Amino acid sequence: MMRKHFCLTLAFILIGVIGLAQNIPARPNPPRLVNDFAKILTDEQVQTLENKLVQFNDTTSTQICVVTINSLDGTTSNDYAQRLGEKWGVGNKEDNGVVILVKPKTVEESGDCSIQTGYGMEEYLTDAVCHHIIYDVLIPAFKENDYYGGIVKACDDIIALSTGKFTAAQYTEDDEEWTTKTYVGLALFILIAGVFLIAILLSIISVFTGRGGGKSGGSSYRGGGYGGGSSSWGGGSSSSSGGFGGFGGGHFGGGGASGKW
Repeated sequence: MMRKHFCLTLAFILIGVIGLAQNIPARPNPPRLVNDFAKILTDEQVQTLENKLVQFNDTTSTQICVVTINSLDGTTSNDYAQRLGEKWGVGNKEDNGVVILVKPKTVEESGDCSIQTGYGMEEYLTDAVCHHIIYDVLIPAFKENDYYGGIVKACDDIIALSTGKFTAAQYTEDDEEWTTKTYVGLALFILIAGVFLIAILLSIISVFTGRGGGKSGGSSYRGGGYGGGSSSWGGGSSSSSGGFGGFGGGHFGGGGASGKW
């Protein structure tokens, strides 16, 4: 009986995995780097972005693949983007592919997006960098319903990072600076509040133990937090009239980030 239950469980798992693989769109033919299955971009926007990414691929061999979908089919955006990148073979033999996946927000569901990187891109697009692009570039634009603007800016930043215009550390230094300032501000607030509370306690004790024995008044303290901002860099854009030659391999190790809005 236990063996039968085990076999049934394994069968359901295999069916689920196969079903997910089948729900991922087939590799486009002819191949394209911009695949707007959710129809959130205009034809002109798709072609302009396609030209930019084709020229970048022709110049560097790095492939940035943009995919929009209507449903994640019950999985996470990270898992979906990784599986799509591997199924399509985004990148080449150096595994220098990047997948930007966008599921737009609807009345019923929140929006979801992910950036997944091939092994060869993890040096340039660390998890921290991908998190920065998701939350400081893509989602703010998506909240304004500017899908094209957010995707183009993200692509520009990825191009600049992968070509060495700035490093991953430079790209995220504003985040690190904000984090440092936050911790310093919080520490100062705790220190000042602690000193103030100790002074109040000493005052109360002196009233009850002193010779006056009079009534003591209350005191309150209202503290504030410490906030900061972050910024992101932008890159130039270009276009090419040539066509995309196709995907050439691509292995994805799960590096990247995702976010919802």
